[in-house]
Amino acid sequence: MKLLLTAIFSFFLFTTTLGQTASMTVTQESPLWEKYNAKYNNPAYILDNKLLSDASAKHVLNSIDPFSVIKVVVAYGSTSRNERNVAYITTGSVKIAAYQKKFGAFSSEYKNYLAANNYREGPCFYILNRKAVSGASKDIIDELYNLPAADIIRVDFDLKPASAGNGQMAMINITTKK
Repeated sequence: MKLLLTAIFSFFLFTTTLGQTASMTVTQESPLWEKYNAKYNNPAYILDNKLLSDASAKHVLNSIDPFSVIKVVVAYGSTSRNERNVAYITTGSVKIAAYQKKFGAFSSEYKNYLAANNYREGPCFYILNRKAVSGASKDIIDELYNLPAADIIRVDFDLKPASAGNGQMAMINITTKK
């Protein structure tokens, strides 16, 4: 199923050949691959620091939740040397991986849980200094990502039965200096 771009995103474009920066706002609905492929003349795609093959780019980009896109940077290749443009796309998964690594350094139980679940958290409940971390997913990810590792005193991890009786819920309790 193709996910459509339904919100206004600001994309920052970087021109390597001219050293200039520009910005653009995309407002129309279209799959990510179609939007970028037509506009940037079939660029090479790098998603979360991984090069996508030309064969898989359309499928992978159309499967991305557009609301998870944090940043898009386009580097223009030199037309005189027949170089391709490159679209660098960063999603929220980069932030999630960063805070997982940060918290895993304080809790081997959390680190082992992530490894056993292929670094997919599943149902989680985060508590920061005895207060539930709540809000939209993006807000929770930002709050956890922006928490300085130097301020963390400890991270406790526990699995509890889920309230609906289906599986377990991970409880991550983070204590900081503040």
